[in-house]
Amino acid sequence: MHPLKAETTGRPLPEVLLEDLRELLSWDNNCYLTWVRLSGDAEAESQHWFTVKFGSDGRRFGLRLEFCIPDWMDQRGVEAILPAHLPVTAIERGRWAAVDLGRTSWSGATGSLPKVARTCARLMNELWGSTTALNVLLLTLEYQDERLETPFTEMPGYRG
Repeated sequence: MHPLKAETTGRPLPEVLLEDLRELLSWDNNCYLTWVRLSGDAEAESQHWFTVKFGSDGRRFGLRLEFCIPDWMDQRGVEAILPAHLPVTAIERGRWAAVDLGRTSWSGATGSLPKVARTCARLMNELWGSTTALNVLLLTLEYQDERLETPFTEMPGYRG
């Protein structure tokens, strides 16, 4: 997603994030994407990042959210902004936090994307303040360092 694309203008943030998440799931191995908040201040932008990792253990597929948090935020603060059913998986106080969304079938992973996009948008707004599609830039879409020997498309549970 590029913030200056005409089709982004006026569209809800979850809808734009959903497009990027669908692109993430089109890759054939463990991968991730990172969004940053555009503010006009390069230092502030580097401090406002949000990553979604997509991977598989060879049978099931899962998503993990990793995001920057304010200096003052601890685990209780992160739990306060998360949907109640999502536990904090890892945290470094005042730096970053992570939430595993669980492992599921291929269809379960693809079917969960609209909800994941809404959750990401909600968290961005909680962490970054009022955020629209024009304030968010897809910075990175890459393979993770740890990849499976077998591409997703060749796994028994994959249905492309």
